[in-house]
Amino acid sequence: MESLQSELISLLTAIDPDTKVSIQSFSSPGNGKRESGSNHRTWSKSSNGLVKIGDDGIRESAIKFVQSLDNGQPTKWGGTYPWQGLDAAFEDNETDTLYFLSDGEPNKDRLGGSWGSNDYEPTASHYSNFNNTRTRALKTNTISLGLESPWMEKLSTQTHGDHLKVDKDYVTSKSSK
Repeated sequence: MESLQSELISLLTAIDPDTKVSIQSFSSPGNGKRESGSNHRTWSKSSNGLVKIGDDGIRESAIKFVQSLDNGQPTKWGGTYPWQGLDAAFEDNETDTLYFLSDGEPNKDRLGGSWGSNDYEPTASHYSNFNNTRTRALKTNTISLGLESPWMEKLSTQTHGDHLKVDKDYVTSKSSK
């Protein structure tokens, strides 16, 4: 989670002030208690759509939201259920670039069945095909944190984005520069 936060804060800090953003975190939805599903939520400033990061207080609010994602108890962070956030991004025709960060493989496939390697290609193709129905294509950049993620690599490749794997070697090489 700390690596995810660090990468996302670096991105939010570096992007142009005219960039419009929305942030949605995902985990198992839970029952609304802080300790269950607390990371399955949308940044309030972007709950009604994209907001300009350079507007007064917006960048700071976005960073504060990202920092709030860590409740200090990794076993309580929830599962990996990215479908609602991915669907929302692909359904928003104003969005042209997506940064999808995950530290885990999905717990279930898009239809609620078991997740497995046979889901990699169909899932990436689903979102790639979704691009064909959009007013503008959505470039999907993926960042897998601490794991190999062939489906995320396929997703970024098929949507003309980039894929980055952040692991101990990456963090070590980044901090030595």
